[in-house]
Amino acid sequence: MKKIFIIPVLFLLMTFQSCDSELDIAPENVLIEDKVFEEAGSAELAMAGLYHKLIEANGSNWGLAYSIGDITTDIMDLPASNSNMIYVTGNIPLDNELSKQAWVNFYSVINVANVFIARVPNIAKYDESTKEKHIGEAKFIRAYSYLRLLQLFGNGALTGNMDGMCVPLQLDPYDGLNIDNYIPRNTNGKVYAQIISDLNDAVELLPIEHESYQFSVARATKDAAYALLARIYLYKKEYSKVISMTDKVIDAGNHELTDLGLVYREVGDSQFGAFTKEHIWSLELFGNGGNWQFGSNELMSYENLSINTEFMKEYSDGDSRKDYLIYKVEGKEFYRTKKYSEPDKHDNVTILRYSEVLLNKAEALAISGVNKKSVDLINDVRERAGLSGEDLYMIEDFTSKEQLLKAIWQERKLEFACEGMERYDLIRTNRSLLDPNIPSNRLVLPIPQSEVIITEGVLKQNVGYL
Repeated sequence: MKKIFIIPVLFLLMTFQSCDSELDIAPENVLIEDKVFEEAGSAELAMAGLYHKLIEANGSNWGLAYSIGDITTDIMDLPASNSNMIYVTGNIPLDNELSKQAWVNFYSVINVANVFIARVPNIAKYDESTKEKHIGEAKFIRAYSYLRLLQLFGNGALTGNMDGMCVPLQLDPYDGLNIDNYIPRNTNGKVYAQIISDLNDAVELLPIEHESYQFSVARATKDAAYALLARIYLYKKEYSKVISMTDKVIDAGNHELTDLGLVYREVGDSQFGAFTKEHIWSLELFGNGGNWQFGSNELMSYENLSINTEFMKEYSDGDSRKDYLIYKVEGKEFYRTKKYSEPDKHDNVTILRYSEVLLNKAEALAISGVNKKSVDLINDVRERAGLSGEDLYMIEDFTSKEQLLKAIWQERKLEFACEGMERYDLIRTNRSLLDPNIPSNRLVLPIPQSEVIITEGVLKQNVGYL
């Protein structure tokens, strides 16, 4: 594996290390000295490090938290002999390294975010607006990290079981290996509540925009917090709040659907960004090449991982999402996506797009029945993909809300293919994954066995793996 270097959009390369083995191991060589947070410049460096750690958590080890969203569905094909078939079948061993690393890496991010949240209010000597921005960014990143952990490990978190066991809520900087510091798992309801609380705080603290549009996409903003809240409320089936949050983004007027060729365009070595008004929040990456960075293998382009040809037939003729974003690998009999197309240059990973905001609102409105606004929102997304005429929907096409919801879910599948979302959409809407025989209590990953052991049983294993 060729070592890579990832530089966040802040143009500041900083190795901001935190606990990188278990949640219970005290962080070493972490820049938490008071002076780091005294001045705005050093605090910005620390914030660069926090975004850096988030990039690593979201994409390291084959980007499990991201890639599992598609490989366990009929969007992707994975050879039966591939070791990663365990995620498709649900036969995941307790000592599985990728699930352990996802756990470790996101808690590493959370710990650094906790340091910001705890230190900046009392130590920072710079202006209040910058302090608020830093705290808002840290709370946003902590919320996103807990969402990823909830998606992967929260037993019943996506199917409405608020009493099911999720993950421990570590809300203070970790201060060492001590049995008194071990935290048991909190319920899904409590983890959701903390995510929502953090995002509500972030909305109040974050700026509408940063000093450039590029920074406004690669760093958290009010619109990003509202858009992420909309996703959370959709998972919780709190549809009136989905509508409220999506309207916040729509009414602000900062984002719009743009040409797909620009949303996922290839960029050169000298260009950072390449963002459009469709991007709400993205992780911007720059690397030195090699097979193990975003693009060439880690996200949806893993060796022998192909886009399912039957899935490709679900696109209408002339749909630019198929024609532009899917390509046949030269000399091989499989297809890949162009959404991560620059292994040796810049390869941004989009987390929140405006099209999701529109489809979230369409779904929330459709819960109350067939309505023209939902149909119009689906058509907005389809028209942007180059479709017209008979390929657009009429309200008369739907005789029940169930039909309309299926059309919206299908549009999400087509729109967000290879963006790590389909698995979670299938689970939350009680539809089957690629393997329909996975027991419901194995729709989550096992809690890393090393965590169960080191906490002397304070952390309990997910019931599907007992």
